[in-house]
Amino acid sequence: MSECLTVRLSSEHKTSILWSVWSNQEQDVIASGALETIQELEKLTPYATGRRVVVLLSSSDVLLTEVDIPAGSARQFESILPYLIEDEIAQDVDELHFSLIAKRASSAYVCAVEKQWLNEIIAQFAAHDMEIAQVLPDVLALPRHGEMACALHIDNTWLLRVADHLGVSLEPDWLPLYLNDRAKTGETVTVASYSEVPNTLSFSPTIEWQQMPLEMPMALLSKGASSSKVNVLTGAFQRKSSWAPYWSIWRKAGIAATLLLVVIGVQKGLETYRFEQQATAYRERSETIFRKVFPDKQRIPTVSYLKRQFDTELARLTGGDSGESVLSWFAAMPATLASVKGMEIQSLKYDHQQAQVRLQVSSPDFQSFEQARARLAEHFVVEQGQLNRNGQQVLGSFVLAKQ
Repeated sequence: MSECLTVRLSSEHKTSILWSVWSNQEQDVIASGALETIQELEKLTPYATGRRVVVLLSSSDVLLTEVDIPAGSARQFESILPYLIEDEIAQDVDELHFSLIAKRASSAYVCAVEKQWLNEIIAQFAAHDMEIAQVLPDVLALPRHGEMACALHIDNTWLLRVADHLGVSLEPDWLPLYLNDRAKTGETVTVASYSEVPNTLSFSPTIEWQQMPLEMPMALLSKGASSSKVNVLTGAFQRKSSWAPYWSIWRKAGIAATLLLVVIGVQKGLETYRFEQQATAYRERSETIFRKVFPDKQRIPTVSYLKRQFDTELARLTGGDSGESVLSWFAAMPATLASVKGMEIQSLKYDHQQAQVRLQVSSPDFQSFEQARARLAEHFVVEQGQLNRNGQQVLGSFVLAKQ
């Protein structure tokens, strides 16, 4: 991204929250301001849209230090790091998040910040649809000029960068003490200042101030942060993805698209389920008919087998191309028997060799069989079998042949 939103935070609630939007293309600040409290953070959401979000932590709230790497511990260095500097801090190391900023052959530069505070910062930005891409101490956003220290006065505090990976935040009264202590060796200490040189403070003669062009503090810090590789979002705080800055733009469209896909998916799922149920019902019905037509064949291994048996039987019944189909003279049978009240077909069997159909039927009374015989005789040569009563039903048979 060519633009970034830079926000400077302090754990001191009374300290104003300074912010600016830096354009790499224009090499200038295109928007800036200050928030009274963190509760006003939502005002920055429009400025964060489509831009990289960088947070500068007040250097008074972090620990920047150089530590020696114990011999033979290079691989396990990060795991033992908290215990190497626990004597330098008055806080439980388990409450701190440690980031390795840079590493040399025998030493490393480390930044420590309170875990809870860093978690709160990330959560507060996320609550307003802003994902933080980079977090670094504000002093490490200052420029570097060779061996010179670099100074900037901001929010009644002096930031002093003394090395590539080291710096401090000092109240004005502590600035002379710190610099004079560094000048005890007798060598000249040169300080490049981007703020007006404090002439009311007493410095050692070996402290040499070099006035740099005055710049708006947040402009200088934003420019430095945009090119800095330092980022304390490591380990458990490391970013999981890079799409979040665009989420606020596409969120509503994304939600709508997701809901649409869910609805379509549910609809397709229901249709598929319904089709599967219908297919199952059709298969069960086909198998029932198959077993009635072929009572000696109960096993149906595949659908293709079922279809093949039906096709074979149909070809047999139709007689191929050898003449009139037997099915044509079966057509009159259903209507004929249906005209006899209470008569039902129990079974039907076609004898291909004799060209006869054998019907097993049932009826509530004997008279129905005489009516059925007379009706069937209009279309077939009818031979009636023996009648038997079984409870409330009379069972009988007919043998039909073509006239």
